[in-house]
Amino acid sequence: MNEVKFTFKDRIVRCKNAIKESGFSDWARLIAYIIPIAHMILSTIHVRALLKLEDQICGFFMFMSILFGLVVLFEATRARKDKPESQFAMVLFLIIVMLFIVHLVSIYKTAILYQSTLQAPELVWKAIYLSYTMLAFYGLSLILMILSFVFRKK
Repeated sequence: MNEVKFTFKDRIVRCKNAIKESGFSDWARLIAYIIPIAHMILSTIHVRALLKLEDQICGFFMFMSILFGLVVLFEATRARKDKPESQFAMVLFLIIVMLFIVHLVSIYKTAILYQSTLQAPELVWKAIYLSYTMLAFYGLSLILMILSFVFRKK
């Protein structure tokens, strides 16, 4: 039997071509369907970290990041390839949720550096890692949505 073995570079090229053929906005919407729900499910990690912190405003930013993530989910269901204004709304809310997550991470890092009564910094680090993961996926969705504007067929 002849087995075809693909190198890592071949797999990357095939993945890139598959994304381009199916449309960047479809992949961006797929990510936007999954990530807000996963963020809401994993919010217990944030809650555990928040209970260790003295700064009470971080709970507000955690709640707002999850809430705007759900708005992104709603906008992803409304976004259509032929309506750029619906895609623009999704881009706008992706930026907003990413800003909330960035500010939440800065609050977490400040607490780790300056809160002397912090008993379990490992819980806060887990929340930071979760926030970075969510930020990466929201950023990927944002990049794919912007690429769909650039490579839109007229």
